[in-house]
Amino acid sequence: MYSRQGVAFLNMLLGVWLVPIAAAYVAVGGFKVRGAGHRLFWFSAAVVALYPAPFWFTLDIYRDVFMLSIFLIGVYVARRYFSKATLARVGYAALFAVLVGVLFHLRGYLGFSLGLGFLLAHLFSRFRLRWEAIFAGLVLYGMALYVAHTVGLLAPVAQYRGEEGFAGGGSSFGLGFQGRSGMDFLRVFGLSFVYQVLGLYLNSFKAFLLFLAESLPFLYFAAGVWGARLRLDFFSKFLLLFALAYTTVFVLGNDNLGTAMRLRIFVYLAVFMVWARAQAQRSAVGWASFPSTTGREALGT
Repeated sequence: MYSRQGVAFLNMLLGVWLVPIAAAYVAVGGFKVRGAGHRLFWFSAAVVALYPAPFWFTLDIYRDVFMLSIFLIGVYVARRYFSKATLARVGYAALFAVLVGVLFHLRGYLGFSLGLGFLLAHLFSRFRLRWEAIFAGLVLYGMALYVAHTVGLLAPVAQYRGEEGFAGGGSSFGLGFQGRSGMDFLRVFGLSFVYQVLGLYLNSFKAFLLFLAESLPFLYFAAGVWGARLRLDFFSKFLLLFALAYTTVFVLGNDNLGTAMRLRIFVYLAVFMVWARAQAQRSAVGWASFPSTTGREALGT
């Protein structure tokens, strides 16, 4: 037996207070900044607190807020891992693996994407995000999706979405992968990405308001990340790689704007934390002296 009101209150406490402060600390905390850094911290907390989707899930008993809390603990542990010497990393890596397992139990592809982003960060973190490298990466990414669809690796997803997506429901896009050629699959995947991640499915006034409240701020922060891409540290690249992996999974599997609003919380939050971290880095040491790989010198205890 449990008190429904008590659990709902705890859920709201997590979503409205603890999650925003935790997100701000994960992104901004650890830098030796004063004044502007403190304002950035509270600005970051306010942005997360005012994000409509997480707030909506604090109004009743949903597991999304709990998953968001575990996710933030996980990325904080990853941040500590990336900022420590080799021997000190073992404990953080073990704890991170446990948290990934918890998320995998709650939402399989969320835990999988977080773990995959962690592994990919070790492979690609040394690369500077020049536009040429990003373009080449997108080409390889598209080729991988093309091959996966052509050889049938994505057949279960295609069958799940059917030929016309989730036909029922007013917020469904009606986009399916089944029976499509490789190039047509890439076209539909791109359109699904535009609708779900960029929020450009403006089929109603509510969808337009959702775009203004959620997607437009996301695009602003994403543009800021693009501007700072050459100076992102190890941890920021890990967050972006996680966002890429997680986005790929839910863009493939989902065909509904309402569900996309729920799933993309982790992507929007990851990109915002990268933006806030870039601002904190600039305030702490300036772009000229900040290393573009690990960023350990800029981290405090």
